[in-house]
This record gives sequence, structure tokens and C-alpha cells, in this order.
Amino acid sequence: ISVLYELSGKGLARNLAILTWKIKNGGIAKIHMYYERMITDFYEDDFNWVEEQDDKNLVLFLALLAFSEKPLNKVIIMHTLKLSEDTCTALIDKCNNYVEDNRGLIALSSDDFRKYLRGRLVKFKTEIELLLIDLMEKCEDVGEQFIYLPPLYKHIRDNKTLVDYLTSENVQHYLEDKKSQAAVNEQCEYGYNACSDFEEQAAAYFRFAINRSVSREIEKNELADAEIEA
Repeated sequence: ISVLYELSGKGLARNLAILTWKIKNGGIAKIHMYYERMITDFYEDDFNWVEEQDDKNLVLFLALLAFSEKPLNKVIIMHTLKLSEDTCTALIDKCNNYVEDNRGLIALSSDDFRKYLRGRLVKFKTEIELLLIDLMEKCEDVGEQFIYLPPLYKHIRDNKTLVDYLTSENVQHYLEDKKSQAAVNEQCEYGYNACSDFEEQAAAYFRFAINRSVSREIEKNELADAEIEA
């Protein structure tokens, strides 16, 4: 207990959570090793293991789990990273200390380790986002596309594609499907901020500005149901 107390920075909750996870996966011996060597980066040995594998598929697999906001199952992982089923299964098994399968959804077992990997694997972020964009553009579910594509276009700074995607027809279809004003507000914000070239995107700029303004007025005022529907 005294060793854990000292290692955790005298009881810092985040460090205690990491060390608890470490005890579960590596036992008490690993905790004593950290203490004897005065190690403060408790994930360094895990990341060293990843690098020692010298496997690009494994790195992209962990990067996908770290950066994807979309829930992932084995089929989505296979299609995103263009892997065979056997290769995907082998990666999941190889990373069983870090990955969990919860009713078919594959995710990192520690949210803190996910944040750590986001920092260490940041150079793969754009590559993962481009792979997710390729997957989502082929998706036939309009609702799924609208949830994930605009943020991805925004992240890779593809403003033209983002504006072209957020057509009036697409936004209307999404509103009818989701019946959520907040969701439409978010899309209008994406579109409004993406119109960086005023000369070429003036029409889209004003369209998003009007939608944005009307939506904000609806939020500020107490309207009757008939007015909202109108």
C-alpha cells in the first residue's frame, strides 16, 4: 500500500486507476519494478511492446481503436484496415491485454490507455481518419454518414468536400430521419466554419448563416409547437 501511495503521487486518482489496471494485467511484481526504477510513465513498457512487434497492421489496429469515435466491431475493423478475418482475429488475440470484446464491440479496455495512445500514435491520426472516411463514404446509412463524415472532413481540413456534402437535401433528409434540432445545428456550424473561400462559396456561406441564425432564434425563444413545425 505504501508503494502504491508513493508511485501514484500520494494518491492521485488517475495514477491509482492506471496502477490498478497494471496489477490486474501484470501483477504486484510490475508495481515493485516501477518503484525500484522510479518509473513515472507507467505505459512506457506497453508502448515499447507495440514497437517491438514491428507490425504496421498492429499499430494501425491500435490507432483505429484510439482515434475512432465510431463504435467498432470485427467486420468494421476488417473493412477499415482492409484485413482478412484471420489477420483481424490474430491482432485481437495478440492485444488481449489491452483490448476487450463487449458483445461484439471491440475497444481498448482502459480509457486512460486510449488517451495515452492518442498522444503516442498521433502521426497515424490522419491516416486513420482517411481510412474511416473511405469506409463511411461507402456506407448506405445516411444517418451514420451524417454523424461521422462531417467531423472527419473537418479534422483533415477538407473544407470543400465538407461544404459539398452538406447540401440542403442532405441536411433536410437528416433532420427528417433524426428529428433533432441539435444535430442539425452541429451540421450548420460545420458548414458555416468550412466556408473559408468566400468568393467561391458565397452561396453556401449565406445558406449556412441563415440556417444557423434561424436555429439559434428557435433555441432562444419559447415557441408553440405549430411555430416550431412551421
